Amino acid sequence: MKTVICCIVLLVLFHAHAIAGDAWTYITEFDGQEIGYVLSMASEADGTIWVSSNRGVFRYKDSVWSDEKAHFKDGDFTGIVNVTVSPNGNVWFCHSNSLIKYDGNNWSYYNYTDSTIELSGLSVDSKENVWCTTKSDSGLLKFDGKEWKILQANGGIVRNSVSGIKVSPEDDVWIRYGDQFI
Repeated sequence: MKTVICCIVLLVLFHAHAIAGDAWTYITEFDGQEIGYVLSMASEADGTIWVSSNRGVFRYKDSVWSDEKAHFKDGDFTGIVNVTVSPNGNVWFCHSNSLIKYDGNNWSYYNYTDSTIELSGLSVDSKENVWCTTKSDSGLLKFDGKEWKILQANGGIVRNSVSGIKVSPEDDVWIRYGDQFI
C-alpha cells in the first residue's frame, strides 16, 4: 500500500511539473562542451550531480558544471558506463574492467584481473562492498575494497546473465535476469 501511495504522489508531482512548462531545463552542453549521450547519473547528499556519458564525466555542483575527465587515467573516461554514490558518500565509477572511487578528495583505481570480463552496472552497500554486473554474462562480482569475488550460477545465483543490480538501504542485493528482479 505504501508503494502505491508513493507512486501516486510521484505521478502527481511529475504531472504538476510537466504542466508547469518552465519547471524543466533541457541541457545538452555547458561552456561549449557537449555532454553527449548520457549513460548514467547519480546524486550526492549535498545535491552534486555526476553524469557519465559517451563524451566524458561531468559534475554539476553549486549551479556550476565541470568536466572531470582529467581525473581518469590516460584520459580514458569514455568507458565509464555507470556512476553511483554509496551510502557512505563515496562516488563509484564502473569502467570496463575496473572501478574508480572518489571520496571527496582522492581518486582510487581498482582493476579486475580478468580482462575478458567487462563490468557494466554497479551498486554499493553500507559496508562499501561494490556489486557489479558484467556484459559478458560472467555472473556477478563483489569487491570489498581489497578482493574481488565472482558469484556464478554454480555458486548461488540463478544464472550468469545478470542484467541489473540494486542494493537496498537494508543491504538487500536485488538482481535482474533479463526483465525479472529476484
